[in-house]
Amino acid sequence: MKVLITGSAGFIGYNFAKSLLEKKEFKVLGIDNFNDYYLPKDKERNISKCLKNKNFKLYKADICDFKLLKKIFEKESPKKISLLIIFS
Repeated sequence: MKVLITGSAGFIGYNFAKSLLEKKEFKVLGIDNFNDYYLPKDKERNISKCLKNKNFKLYKADICDFKLLKKIFEKESPKKISLLIIFS
């Protein structure tokens, strides 16, 4: 099953993606804009672990970019979506 996770490089998103990737039946699509809510270097370190997994694909994008989101959805057709939004 293909799952899309927004905020996939942050603490919650990364840990959720990691837990899904431990199960062979999941393919994970990560979306993150790499803003500075968390230190970008920490996000890069987190996501580098997921990028080693063949069942993970990363999109560096902002979820407010609806045109890009539409392209991602059309290309990937995820079956489930985990929307992680943190307001600062």
